Amino acid sequence: MPQASVHSFVLRIWLEESREEDGRTLWRGHVTDIATGERRHVQDIDGIVAFLIPRLAAMGATVGMRWRVHSWLASLPSPRPSHE
Repeated sequence: MPQASVHSFVLRIWLEESREEDGRTLWRGHVTDIATGERRHVQDIDGIVAFLIPRLAAMGATVGMRWRVHSWLASLPSPRPSHE
């Protein structure tokens, strides 16, 4: 495989007990782009995908419509809570 087509990421995940009294266990983690050192903390699979998709698309990977819409929605500003 040519080196230019190789891109490495590190995914680290761990379990945390919820601070709420329900005793749920939550997973947390971060994904790191080895080439740039950029790291994003994640709380679910969507966070991992949102980090990876733009990088893979830039490398020429075909990105399906579902993920393009997902990336677009993730780029929109969060709605401000109304104070009624």
